[in-house]
Amino acid sequence: MAAKVTVVGIGPGHPDYLLPVAERAMRAAQVLIGSKRALRTFARPGQVQIEITGRLEEVITAVNEYRLTVPVAVLVSGDPGFYSLLPYLRQHLTADDLEVIPGVSSLQIAFCRLKTAWQDADLLSLHGRDWESVRPRLTKPAKVAFLTDREHTPARIAGLLLQAGWPDCPVFLAENLSYPAERVIWTDLRSAAAEQGFAHSVMVVLGNA
Repeated sequence: MAAKVTVVGIGPGHPDYLLPVAERAMRAAQVLIGSKRALRTFARPGQVQIEITGRLEEVITAVNEYRLTVPVAVLVSGDPGFYSLLPYLRQHLTADDLEVIPGVSSLQIAFCRLKTAWQDADLLSLHGRDWESVRPRLTKPAKVAFLTDREHTPARIAGLLLQAGWPDCPVFLAENLSYPAERVIWTDLRSAAAEQGFAHSVMVVLGNA
């Protein structure tokens, strides 16, 4: 009988933000599947390490091969329930095949740095996604948090929001959250449109401030 595959939320990446239950699951696994940085941080000697690349079908092939005989853990950044690999895994595996362990999202940390609640924020990801996928949810100024990437940087997002008629509202930018190189700044939408860097970051726009 095949063992359950454990999907482990590893949080922002720094071990300080890893839940104890997640650490135990990774220690028990004989096969770890994850990004290069995740494997470098969390893999132990003797574990089989499989790097996740853009070829997601290779993840399913590896999972189905190894789970027949040994425990497998798939490491995902942040929380598995928020823009992670979990929906793709569910296309190929049943709920009974999986165990899912939560993780701390970088969005949670960003709002902690802001010292403000996030239950009234719209949470969106532009990491590997296009602007049209989120534009219908941005018809009026609001409190919005974005996960960004190298194409949809805070500068580009700020420019698109200004084009859509948003006011010059407060903006919070945070990158490398939980790491020694963490950088956070307060700015505004117009200044953010000219800001360099912060490619893979959290951008919080307080459009209703």
